[in-house]
Amino acid sequence: MRKLFLVALFPTFASAFSICLAAQPIDAAPQEKQVQQAKDIDKVKQHFDKGEEFKKKKDWGHAIEEYSEAIELNPKYAEAYNNRGIAYLEMLYYDKALADFDKAIELNPNSVNAHYNRACAHYSKRNFSQAILDFSKIISLLPNNDAAFYYRGNAYLNIGDYDKAIQDYSETIRLNPKDADAYNNRSAAYRRKGDYDQTIKDANEAIKIRPGDANAYYNRGIAHSEKGDYDKAIADYSKTIELNPDIAGVFDRLQSANIESMIKENSNAIKLDSNNARAYYNRGRAYYEKGDYERAAEDFDIAVKLNPFDAYARNFRDRTYTILRNRESK
Repeated sequence: MRKLFLVALFPTFASAFSICLAAQPIDAAPQEKQVQQAKDIDKVKQHFDKGEEFKKKKDWGHAIEEYSEAIELNPKYAEAYNNRGIAYLEMLYYDKALADFDKAIELNPNSVNAHYNRACAHYSKRNFSQAILDFSKIISLLPNNDAAFYYRGNAYLNIGDYDKAIQDYSETIRLNPKDADAYNNRSAAYRRKGDYDQTIKDANEAIKIRPGDANAYYNRGIAHSEKGDYDKAIADYSKTIELNPDIAGVFDRLQSANIESMIKENSNAIKLDSNNARAYYNRGRAYYEKGDYERAAEDFDIAVKLNPFDAYARNFRDRTYTILRNRESK
């Protein structure tokens, strides 16, 4: 089952389809008896069918009008409530969509699709706890539905319950071992828990299944940064930018990794040769870019002491002390 990635850390979405799979209509079969009992069967069917045609064209406003006519003629028509709710959801009228899905569920309590659609509406409003309830209901009705576990995992991830998110992603993977999104999001959950080795392991699996997954490279890059493997982090951030430069924060993290890598590299050089003026200057520049001006000043002082003719070291030392003096004056 194809599913879209969520993140994430989760932004404001322009469409309900950015969060969940396409909302699904209820099986019409259980409603046939109710439709047959309506006073004007032909009119009910005519309005409903017109609504379906408008839905196919994504003409949501006219679809809503036709479903409303069908509901007025047959107030117990659960499928019409469900499909009108889908139209409202597509138009981002979340409260109206929720009211229709509530009614569809009242009329057909075990409707998987109505619970799914209501979960999408709650998810769109960032009511993750309510979405969890609907996904849990779906799981009780369809215990092998990997999508329900996946999306419930996303909801748990958003409320910060990382252990439950990991459990749901693990169940998704058990049911669908080739689900790259589940591996990637479980990687994100492990990262937030501070388990960077498992973060990298799951990101590797996601990349193996889907080599162009920018989010997997990004998650792995963060884990490498936290472990101090800055060269690997730089490689992953660079790959992320190549695949999707619009991922929030990736450029800042790349810059930070480059700075930390420079600090680490020049610290090692200083350990090998404590009189390496260029290493002190380079590390001072890294601290300067990082905003750690006290350490930058210390390194520039040593660089100038070791090489009094280094104009760059003297220049940056003067800049750094000016910043420190201005801070003190405030």
